[in-house]
Amino acid sequence: MEWGDDIDLSKMVVAGSRFAGPIAMIRDDRKVSLIGASATLRPTLTIHSCSGQLLASIPWKAPRLAEMGWTDNERLVCVSEDGLVTMFGANGRMLQSFSMGPECKEEGVRMSR
Repeated sequence: MEWGDDIDLSKMVVAGSRFAGPIAMIRDDRKVSLIGASATLRPTLTIHSCSGQLLASIPWKAPRLAEMGWTDNERLVCVSEDGLVTMFGANGRMLQSFSMGPECKEEGVRMSR
């Protein structure tokens, strides 16, 4: 893969699209990992081609990610623990963002499908 050996997939949340589509990943902040001197504490959502070529790099500003996955038409859906849903294109462009409501913000989201 083009992303090389510096990415440890066991410490990442990874979502792969169907039919050799894009791969999205973000550091799983629930797991302990060493962060290099040049790295930031805030995670970065990256989107790669199926061969590992970087397509987009997006600083993650929302609260902790609860779940992410790809739709059938290759839109990345990210759900944060406060109920914020953000959709991105395969090129990393934000397409839509909305909240699932105050109940989700108060109670939190642990998992989505």
